[in-house]
Amino acid sequence: MRFLFHSPFAAHQPTGTARQSGNDRTVAEGLLAASHPLVGALRGSETAFEQLVWVAAVQAAGVVLLFGDHRFGLLLASAAAVVQLALVCRLAALRARRRDLCLDLIIGGSQGMPLACLERESRRLLEPRRLERLATSVDEIVTIAARPLALHPANRPLFNVSVIRRVAPELRQIASLLRGGAPCARGVAAVEWLLTSPASPLYGPEVEPLRQALGRARYLLALRP
Repeated sequence: MRFLFHSPFAAHQPTGTARQSGNDRTVAEGLLAASHPLVGALRGSETAFEQLVWVAAVQAAGVVLLFGDHRFGLLLASAAAVVQLALVCRLAALRARRRDLCLDLIIGGSQGMPLACLERESRRLLEPRRLERLATSVDEIVTIAARPLALHPANRPLFNVSVIRRVAPELRQIASLLRGGAPCARGVAAVEWLLTSPASPLYGPEVEPLRQALGRARYLLALRP
């Protein structure tokens, strides 16, 4: 792992990432209210990043002490590295949470809100490579479901094969719309949610909830961007 070294005075100044998160949080509080989950995720990211910079400063102090033949420096630097790793993991979890919340907002039609995180997510969803990956993932699900079911449970897919077989035409249409030119970001977000969310009916035991979700995704994909 590559560690960042800053002096305590430099760490006290907000970095670009922390400042951007703070700006987004301020705007989100005005548009969504302070109790909105996205505001909480942005606030958590801002706090964790500031803590990460301070821990890096402590680690740098430990390295300086170590080179000065103070054994306590090794303990200080090692402890800072452990905390740093924990903060990096927390930032990754908060980033995933923020992405899920942004997907919810985009699906609901709020992608035009002046939030940098929403703008980034909307651009990411409409990247040609991303569209092709989503379409390929949908095709693979249909292909796997068409094969004979594996005898060993560990080799079986996460989704219910019989459910997927019954909605295979709808899934193929979803893949076609993703490759069709200029799909609406709301629809792409709905497809990504179906593929990645643990709450997605794609991995459930019932056909109708999945059919309804696919119908909504098809409708949103066909909207004018």
